[in-house]
Amino acid sequence: MAERKISTRLILEGEKEYKNAITTINRELKTLGSELKLVESSFKGQANTIQALEAKNKALNDVIAKTAEKLATENTALDKAKAAKIGYGEAAQKARDQLDNLQKTTDDATKETEEYRAEVERIQAEINKYENSEALAAKAVEEHTQKTNRVQIEINGYNEKLADNEKYLDEAKKSTDGTAKSIDEFGKKTKKAGDEAEEFGEKSSEAIDALASALAAAGVVAAIKEIADALKESVDASIEFESAMAGVAKTTDLTEAELAAMGAQIKELTTTIPITASEFAQIVEIAGQLGVAKNSLIDFSTVMANLGVATNMTAEEAATMLAQFAAITGMSTADYDRLGSAIVALGNNFATNEKKITDMSQAIAGAATNADISEADILALSTAVSSLGIEAQAGGTSMSTLISRMATAVETGENLTGWAEAAGMSASKFAALWGVDATAALGAFIGNLNHLDDSANVTLSTLGITETRMVRMITSLANAEDKTGLLTDAINTSNSAWKENTALIEEAVTRYKTTESQITLYKNSVQNLRVAVGDQLTPALQDLAKTGKDVNEWAADFIETHEGVVPVVTATVIALGTFAGGLTLLSVGIPVVTKAVAALNVALTANPWMLAATAIAAVTAAIVVYTATAEDGAQAAKDFRDELDATAEAHVDAISAIESQKDA
Repeated sequence: MAERKISTRLILEGEKEYKNAITTINRELKTLGSELKLVESSFKGQANTIQALEAKNKALNDVIAKTAEKLATENTALDKAKAAKIGYGEAAQKARDQLDNLQKTTDDATKETEEYRAEVERIQAEINKYENSEALAAKAVEEHTQKTNRVQIEINGYNEKLADNEKYLDEAKKSTDGTAKSIDEFGKKTKKAGDEAEEFGEKSSEAIDALASALAAAGVVAAIKEIADALKESVDASIEFESAMAGVAKTTDLTEAELAAMGAQIKELTTTIPITASEFAQIVEIAGQLGVAKNSLIDFSTVMANLGVATNMTAEEAATMLAQFAAITGMSTADYDRLGSAIVALGNNFATNEKKITDMSQAIAGAATNADISEADILALSTAVSSLGIEAQAGGTSMSTLISRMATAVETGENLTGWAEAAGMSASKFAALWGVDATAALGAFIGNLNHLDDSANVTLSTLGITETRMVRMITSLANAEDKTGLLTDAINTSNSAWKENTALIEEAVTRYKTTESQITLYKNSVQNLRVAVGDQLTPALQDLAKTGKDVNEWAADFIETHEGVVPVVTATVIALGTFAGGLTLLSVGIPVVTKAVAALNVALTANPWMLAATAIAAVTAAIVVYTATAEDGAQAAKDFRDELDATAEAHVDAISAIESQKDA
């Protein structure tokens, strides 16, 4: 029982000092972080001044310096863990050689004595101790590798902030009034949602009611309450999306122009990906927190959104897990879609699922990356192990240990012949193969294990593999490889999916064709229209809140000022109310109107008033045709069609009004 209580604290040189150092550094970083926040708070409203920017520069440099110290400490601990793993491996092998030599040089009579058995037990206990320590050291290597990568991500984030701050400081020093004008853009953007939420109280509610009454008086064929409700929903939608984008701004430091462009991209994407624009923005926010580069935010988030729809992972889970995996392996940001495709292909073709594959891949990523095993092969190994019903913690530790021991044998030459013979080749050939394709060498070992003169258990014992969980994993893999070619198939499937890079999008498209997804896409189109309307109303309501103007006077002025827009806004809000009310009736007919909805989506990116009105009319027509021809057209659906017919005139009037104004 004593051996099981061994921990990295006892087996790794300097572990106590490492923990003390990290504790101290983390405490100091917390203090420096609070000082950074204090600087930002102290210069609230004056963040663009030279004094404020210089203070923030110093605070950021202090945080970066201390974080760099943390990185150096983690790297030192990682190097010591690697050295310990090699050292314990060598000690275990030396003890195994001692036991082997004792068994070979002892005659049968002596083997029956108590002294001999005691000596064997002593050496075996020593072997077990060193093997346990080696396994713990291997785990420490993996943990310190992950910690090192996470700290590097933190430094990258702080460096980006420092670069932006230095740009603002340079701007302030060159300006005539000693301020950086561009820094105000971010502050205005993030402050806007909060100010609106506070100011849009009773005054804005009264204003919307007044506007609805004015529109009704102007001849809009709709109840005042319906118009007011649609207008309120539009304002709320605009504010909600703006708040979501403020979260993106907080973690990415995008400029106002970049933020606006990204917002447009997000809304466009949510007309083809069945998650809301605000949900997509949350994924982008998480991506920013994880250190994903600006130019990769949309691509990364799109892949994660697709994984959230196509797998048993949520988009947020996928984002966190795979960003960490990429940080450990050093994977290119251009390969996120390939990573997703490989995960989906493996989940679809093996007795496991995408989350288990991803969990296992995280667990073995450190050791596998040290052995130059590719990301696709890491996924394949994880698939094979998790398909056997082995959980990530146990399987990850066992596979990491196996990879580390093979690597140690190749690097040091200790017992290399034993590993090579188990793989069915010479030591030189095994070492050469490991150098160019460690996965192939590992696969040869697994595939040949059941075809040796000795049993698999005996062979593993001679290689120093006696841990129960590790023996079970290896023998199970070997048996599955013999019977079904599990490991080989997983490797081929993963690499093929990685290369073809189609599995994720194909799976996602399949899910997108479901009625549920189509309804979500349809709702997104409606919500985007709400945002478009709200974006027009919100500034006007803000002006009203600031000036304190009479709401009835404001409503009259709004209609007069927006003479060409009002008919389109009116037609749009009526359509929104009609569509939302009959959405459940559309469930069976949604696929039929997909093309019309797509036209609506395109309209939003061009002329959000003229083309949106036209596209809504097209959607209306498509639904009218569907409900008129559907064999099982229920009375409710026909009633809804009649409602749509009633709004068609509003669309025509709106379009005519715009054309007339344009001609004038």
